[in-house]
Amino acid sequence: MNVGVRFLRPQAFSVFFICIAVTSDMICYLFIPIHWLFFAASTYVWVQYVWHTGMQDYNQVAKPRSGETVSQWQKRCVTGTFLS
Repeated sequence: MNVGVRFLRPQAFSVFFICIAVTSDMICYLFIPIHWLFFAASTYVWVQYVWHTGMQDYNQVAKPRSGETVSQWQKRCVTGTFLS
């Protein structure tokens, strides 16, 4: 086997997969409304956040406690002190 062909194969696969990624990104960008993309992305982020914090009940993250200000709720969400 030619030495040049052997070293071309991994590069060819990389270029191929980059082309697939760019093509799928352009299809999503051109044919899906941007508001839907933002909604899907933000939903994904929140689902991952709740899943990886180990919370069984999403209401503990989504709802502030009674008498709690918005800044206190944000601080509790950022620091991860949901159960205290």
